[in-house]
Amino acid sequence: MDIIMKKKITALAAAFAVLTGAVEASAITFSGTAVGRSGYVTAMTLKTGADRTNPQTSEIGWIGQSKVENGHYSIDIPESQFTGEYDILSNECLTRHIYVSSDGSDSGTGKIDLPFKTITAALAEAVSGDTVVLLDTITVPKNAQLVCGGNITLTGKNPVTGEVTGGIDMTSTVSMHIKFSGTIENMSLTTIEAPTISQSANKIFACGNRLVFGEGLTMSNPIDIFGGHSVNNSVNSTDIYVKSGTYRRIYGGGENSPVTGDTNVTIYSMNTQYSANDDAAAYYDSRIFGGGKNGGADVGGDTHINFCGGTAAYLVGSGSGAGVSGDTNISISGGRVMNVYGGTIDKSTVHTGNSFIEMTGGMAESLFGGSMSCSFTGNTNINVTGGEILRRIYGGCYNDWGFSWAGTEHVSGMTTVAVGGSAKIATGGDLSSMNKLNSGIFGGSRCEENYSEESAAVIFANGTYEKLGAKLGEQSSGYKNDFLSHHDYIIKVGTGGRIERSGTDTLQLYPNKGRSAAVNGRKNFTGSARITAGETEIAFENGFTIDIKTLTEAIDRSIVNAYVTVGDSAKPDGNAELIAAISDSDGTLIGIQKAKITDSGNYEFELPPPRGSGCTVRLYIWNMETLTPAGGACTLNFSGGL
Repeated sequence: MDIIMKKKITALAAAFAVLTGAVEASAITFSGTAVGRSGYVTAMTLKTGADRTNPQTSEIGWIGQSKVENGHYSIDIPESQFTGEYDILSNECLTRHIYVSSDGSDSGTGKIDLPFKTITAALAEAVSGDTVVLLDTITVPKNAQLVCGGNITLTGKNPVTGEVTGGIDMTSTVSMHIKFSGTIENMSLTTIEAPTISQSANKIFACGNRLVFGEGLTMSNPIDIFGGHSVNNSVNSTDIYVKSGTYRRIYGGGENSPVTGDTNVTIYSMNTQYSANDDAAAYYDSRIFGGGKNGGADVGGDTHINFCGGTAAYLVGSGSGAGVSGDTNISISGGRVMNVYGGTIDKSTVHTGNSFIEMTGGMAESLFGGSMSCSFTGNTNINVTGGEILRRIYGGCYNDWGFSWAGTEHVSGMTTVAVGGSAKIATGGDLSSMNKLNSGIFGGSRCEENYSEESAAVIFANGTYEKLGAKLGEQSSGYKNDFLSHHDYIIKVGTGGRIERSGTDTLQLYPNKGRSAAVNGRKNFTGSARITAGETEIAFENGFTIDIKTLTEAIDRSIVNAYVTVGDSAKPDGNAELIAAISDSDGTLIGIQKAKITDSGNYEFELPPPRGSGCTVRLYIWNMETLTPAGGACTLNFSGGL
């Protein structure tokens, strides 16, 4: 809501005597906390479209105020002002609160003195933006369906007292279906005990809605939550946020129902009373899945897990017994996890697609780009630039090992492990001596053989080979011949640019402005490079870079504008020239111009307009004395012409 400045309140004070009277019998109550404030909460309604800096008395529908008592306030606004004709203005952010109490009645008004008895009745009254307040513990019925048409906050925090007194008793139900977007926060959930995974814990289904499990949630026993439905209802996408509470399983998908598009799970904090170290007494086997739980709960799009804080035993990109048609994406920026898998961890679900694991902070014991007990078809990508890896990174799959190999699971595709930045790897951390076994960086799968269909590369980025290269392969004593890295390529990358693996033996090179790339001492000018088995070293040297800024078409010519950046130690010697060439869609060269490079700056060329359905514009830097390229080419392709 808009804020009324003090001078505006003063200017309108004369209208109070006329417009302020007894509140209508039918009114909507707004209440909240005004921390550190005393005095009054003032509100008024003003006709929509009126000049708020100079409103006329006839445009004001109602003015009222309420005294702030002990940092809290409550103000009633007549329902007649909620017709869409008026805007509500106040010096506080007004939220309508609808109250629920176990001593209430569903024939009540929902005000604090006449609360509803059930959450269902309160939600039937609520509209988007409202807050439903549970004054004490409210029991929900079996398979509760909580339905509302707007974005709602459900809280156990009393806005008048500021105390958390409310909660939900779920012991009479197995599942609760949330059929509204919004937030559940500041309450205690009384939940059933389910110490083993074969027993049913309480479940909350978001049913495809954007649902936030907010601050201040406590559960008497861990629960399961799902982004989708329980059975027989598909959703387009899911979006779950977790900021507090205790969870056994979290699924981005449904239990037995599919998601046709993407799933999203973001964790800020959870299970903080537990440990992710399976040697610790406080260890708890909590798992987060990007996909669904059972057959029929497949995900048609991509999955996304963003782990920003808290504690979890497993992060799994795919589902548990359910597949994912797209790619899996896991990012870790905080918190503590034990094992991370880009694929699956069950023995029957083969992931077909790519996986992406990005770690910039936090702590993890092990990262696997592939699956735990199944093969993986696609490419895996692990990029660790921060945080701490306590034990190991594997680009591929995990296989059981008990002094002999129990499986041959591996990746059919490319596995790429990239490390750099401030990452700490194979530190041992808080692990026991046995859990420190099999530590290090491994390019391929954790298996006996280096399979030909699994092409593994390890990239040491940002000049970190000297620091992290010693972590490649088995770091523990006695089993170096059992735990092999199985990498096909080692790529050492210097500072001043980045690379991406674009094929089995192909890299894309991205020098920073003013630099060019050299591969194994040989300058590279194409933007891509072929690598050979073994080690490849990439340096980014001072040089030239080109950006095509604009391409426009006039009546009789095409205008190409480019910007050239020159590195500090690569100043032009008078022989460097920028060459611009334009070709038709059939590859016919129809125009070429050149300009001498004097320093960093803009260069403009006028070339003939292309004929046909498309064109290609290429810019090159050449040393015209030696007739050798002095910088990488810049190429743009356009369909339909310029």
